[in-house]
Amino acid sequence: MTNSLDLPTFLRRGHPDCIVKGATSLAEQAPRIEVAPSKPRMTAASKGRLAASIIAHVQKGHDTFGKLRKVLPASQDREIKSAIRYAMKWMPMLERRGTRRKPQMIRYQARLTLTGRTYSVVKYTQKGGQ
Repeated sequence: MTNSLDLPTFLRRGHPDCIVKGATSLAEQAPRIEVAPSKPRMTAASKGRLAASIIAHVQKGHDTFGKLRKVLPASQDREIKSAIRYAMKWMPMLERRGTRRKPQMIRYQARLTLTGRTYSVVKYTQKGGQ
């Protein structure tokens, strides 16, 4: 059977111009494109989780952006800033009190406030119904 089609060398399978040295499969021969790491998406859920941890760290004494950045090394600066803005709204929180045998979950609302360059946490506990 004769080849009536004249294929260019880069399209012929097994042609010496097409084979990459040391590659055994066609997948290895394909050129690899380096993709820059994409920025993680900042959804409301991810902001809420990070905002809750920021409020907890501010209560422990990490009350400036630099201290928060050191405590949260896995998060980028833009994620931390976004979560701080999210934490400046009232957020429902839970706190465990009581004994180990009879734990009581206390519901309250907390938010972050900025005074100068330091953050502080304001709590609002509803008296009566929980």
